[in-house]
Amino acid sequence: VSRFPASPAAAKAKLGLIRIDIEKKDFAAAQGRAKEMATTRTDEIGAEAQYLSGAAYAGAKDWKNAITALLRVKYVFPTYDHWVAKSYVSLGDAYLATQDIRHAKAAYQSALKFKQETAVVEDAQQRLTSLEKP
Repeated sequence: VSRFPASPAAAKAKLGLIRIDIEKKDFAAAQGRAKEMATTRTDEIGAEAQYLSGAAYAGAKDWKNAITALLRVKYVFPTYDHWVAKSYVSLGDAYLATQDIRHAKAAYQSALKFKQETAVVEDAQQRLTSLEKP
């Protein structure tokens, strides 16, 4: 990875390391890697890194920072629909964890606007439906 630091393959390998850190519940390591990539890249890899930053905060149950990181996907990487849509679903989950049902519903509804992201839309719809059950 360090021999070709600017190559797309190296960046994708770093994304893999972030996912491994999250899986191992090493959220601090994941956060460090994700933050570096999300702040130095403006492409889809940066968008995914920003999403993973939110996932790392969520894994650590640091909901305030998770919400901020996930919102950042929408504002910094608005052209990467897949990551914006996924971020909305994770954002809804973060709001649910803080008992903010109104914002959770709004986040899930925002994900529904990305019709081409079928799996994400289905996930958001299921979560909305479960919130609306008595």
